[in-house]
Amino acid sequence: VSTLLSCQQKIGSGYLSAFPTSFFDRLESQQQVWAPYYTIHKIMAGLLDQYLLAQNKDALQIVIGMAKYFKGRIDNVLQKQGIAIWQLILNNEWGGMNDVLFSLYQITGDHDNLVTAYYFDHYSFTAPLASGIDQLENLHANTHIPEIIGSQRGYEVTGNETLKQISQYFFDTVKNTRSYATGGNNDYEYWPAPNSLGDTTNGNSQESCTQYNMMKTARHFFEWTADESYADFYERAMWGGIIGNINHNAWGQFIYYQPLGGGATKPWGDPFNSFWCCYGTMLEAHSKLGDSVYFSSLDNTILYINQFVSSVVEWNGITLTQDSGFPNSTTSTTLISITGNTKGPVSLAIRVPQWATGSNSISLNGTPLPGTFTAGSYYSINRAWTAGDSVEVYYPLSLWISKINDQRERFKNTYAIMFGPVTLAGVTDVLIDSYNITLVGDLENPSKWIIRDSNDKLHFTAQGLDRSLSLIPLAYVVNEPYIVYFDGNPAPTIKSLQTKLDGQTLYVRHSGTDFWNNRLYVTPVQNGQEEQATWIVIDGLVNEKGDGVISLEAFHWDPGFYVIHNFQDVNYTIQTATAGPTPWPVDFQVKASFWVRPPLVVSMPNGVSFESYDKPGYFISTYDQVNPCKPSDCQNLCGYNECLSLYIRPFENTLQFNQSASFTWTDPLWKPIPTQSKM
Repeated sequence: VSTLLSCQQKIGSGYLSAFPTSFFDRLESQQQVWAPYYTIHKIMAGLLDQYLLAQNKDALQIVIGMAKYFKGRIDNVLQKQGIAIWQLILNNEWGGMNDVLFSLYQITGDHDNLVTAYYFDHYSFTAPLASGIDQLENLHANTHIPEIIGSQRGYEVTGNETLKQISQYFFDTVKNTRSYATGGNNDYEYWPAPNSLGDTTNGNSQESCTQYNMMKTARHFFEWTADESYADFYERAMWGGIIGNINHNAWGQFIYYQPLGGGATKPWGDPFNSFWCCYGTMLEAHSKLGDSVYFSSLDNTILYINQFVSSVVEWNGITLTQDSGFPNSTTSTTLISITGNTKGPVSLAIRVPQWATGSNSISLNGTPLPGTFTAGSYYSINRAWTAGDSVEVYYPLSLWISKINDQRERFKNTYAIMFGPVTLAGVTDVLIDSYNITLVGDLENPSKWIIRDSNDKLHFTAQGLDRSLSLIPLAYVVNEPYIVYFDGNPAPTIKSLQTKLDGQTLYVRHSGTDFWNNRLYVTPVQNGQEEQATWIVIDGLVNEKGDGVISLEAFHWDPGFYVIHNFQDVNYTIQTATAGPTPWPVDFQVKASFWVRPPLVVSMPNGVSFESYDKPGYFISTYDQVNPCKPSDCQNLCGYNECLSLYIRPFENTLQFNQSASFTWTDPLWKPIPTQSKM
């Protein structure tokens, strides 16, 4: 710290960083530069911690000098370029500058620090939150979560109720509409639309930095409210994205993203070439594993025991020791032992988690205590504590199903398996080329088909209707391929559609290039095109189940793209399209529904024809009355001028039309890799 102070004094302006001030010149002139304020926040926050935790006055002096320097820079921007340009500058990730400046104001009382803290208020982000409006879609998660932590500090320091409202609405919205079973959120670092996580369980979900920062927000809320639900969130997020994000079998390995879908492995970095932001975050997170185990009331009369972790705390004249059996033990959650004596009656408030829905018990010095141990509350024991006192807590953990946060029909039974607050992962022998594999069982009663195999280890076997799979806590997975989210629907019917024209075998497929070039064709299938010619056959979207009406969902693209007719197109084309999240408009449902009829060419084995649901007498056909073409005419199999397009055409009683509207079901050209259980 003293060396850093010398560097700052040598520079002479109050500035301190490993990069030059020209980075800020570029930022202020709207040139490309990567997040200089983000780095400045880390320097200032670390130095402020040096002062708060180690009473290093040099560290405080450095931070004061830096704050003065940056106030001057921002004042200059506001004076010469105006607030609109400053708000544009705030689009560049700036960490928790408001957080450290509010804290500095609390320490120094210098009003300039308060002013500078408020400079870091990004209106386009905070104004909707203040009004209770969710505009988080497509925002970069870890640009904004630190800003929320700063808003929380601002409320704590100033009492500004708007800052409290902003942070509360933000936390509730992310937790309730964009969070996974693990407590994590975001996909490729960005938030999707609300309640639409089903197709985000890939290898780039849940950035580690965001997991840690959301836990910090929950900690602030608990400090304000002593609400048990925030301790629940903290616990689940700890097990779902902190404890297992360090490689316990190797030195210096953390992960940036935590995959949650099918058959991924944890993407470990290495200690010499992967010092991402999440490396710094995970180092900090694992140095602070104990910081939310205990909380004391302001009047020092209540000790909240929030996490069941073997640990020691000194409080109110006593030393309290936890010997925790959580989450493995089948007989004890934690044993609390007391040495020393309190001067009078004080309370131990022991958390009763929301997952503790079984036969809970708490005993004092071997005697069971009376009352109810209500899940989602605290059980308080008030007494004068003396050396030798002990409290035994037991909350049996049970299996339960956490369905993914997604309102679309396709994902209504996509789920993760939980054991209390612990997310379980299915471990396999192979990587699986699928987002979510099927594991079909009674989701209301998982204990009927998931069995714990050991009394001292967390190892389970899931015996689904379609496969058997071993399960362990996600936090314990190291190098095994694993799955967190499963598809609880029975395996869908997957088919390809074939036709023969001019002696050639052709398949119905889409172009596979992008969502806009989405007309359907019948073409030969080359290597790499098999997925584009594979379809999921479901009951018709018009919801008349089992009546011979079907819909065809594209296997290749994101879920929700269906074959539809387009009567608004002058060519009456058949294409793939989506109406977005469910519920789909009725108009879309009927356009995507077709009667399955016997083939118009009677002699075709396994033959079918498809009649429009809402336009009786119109069939899916390759027949183009205006520009008839043959397979031999096809030149380009990859672009807009594909072979034969598909149309919706009125029935004509001709051999040519009957042939053009008759198809054959075949086995799918593309098949998922089967799952193998790791036993």
